Amino acid sequence: MEIASSVAHRVLKYAATVVRRNVVLSVANLHRYAESPFPKQRTVFSLPLFDLFVQEVEDVVDFLLRVGWISTVRNQEDENGENQAVKLTPVGLAVLAELEETTNTNICEGTETVLLDDNDPFSYARVVGRIVDHEECLIADPYFRLDQLEDIIRFTKTRRVLTSRKIGEARIAELATAVQLLSETQRPEIRVSSAAEFHDRYIISLNQDRVSFLGTSLNSVQGKLSLIGRIHGPVEGKIREAYNRLWSEADPLEQRND
Repeated sequence: MEIASSVAHRVLKYAATVVRRNVVLSVANLHRYAESPFPKQRTVFSLPLFDLFVQEVEDVVDFLLRVGWISTVRNQEDENGENQAVKLTPVGLAVLAELEETTNTNICEGTETVLLDDNDPFSYARVVGRIVDHEECLIADPYFRLDQLEDIIRFTKTRRVLTSRKIGEARIAELATAVQLLSETQRPEIRVSSAAEFHDRYIISLNQDRVSFLGTSLNSVQGKLSLIGRIHGPVEGKIREAYNRLWSEADPLEQRND
């Protein structure tokens, strides 16, 4: 005997998907989703073919706006203010995390994804905890700076840090000076990459099969909506191979070639 209809099941699962990721789901949002959980459609009768077919009457972007998965914000680059920019809402990010976890198993099988809420005062602490889980690891973050170094050496076993020239020569000099003040046991090896393709952020274990992605740089985790998640499967190996190459090609911090 069924205890709920398929419609009730779908709406309940949607609510659970959002709420279990510590995101507030309004009643109005749930009503809009329940009204039409997919882009609105209509059935059309084709005279030449004497057949019925389904035609979408709601644009996908309009659907995402209606159910509250995206919102519009002022486009800072548009001086006339005619074109708005798009921002994912906390609900949208929660749904995205669920979809990537459950449907993209061929790419990131078993991804353990956590929403980093911009209103969560402990978001940065959660990221540090995830780094600790990787034990001895490489942090690849093109915007890694001195501000993050203290927490990394104090709380984690990070052995390598890959940053980039995007932070500027002054920030690179700060890191070089700080590293020289550390003892041998405290000192992670830091390298500076000039590679144009270095823009994503990863935490890569050195002694175990564990790779995680970070949706934003460590210096902007607090107060910014983002995701952090573990990656399994073939992609893990490809990421490890690519970032081992970037590491080998990067300049050691103490021996930069200006």
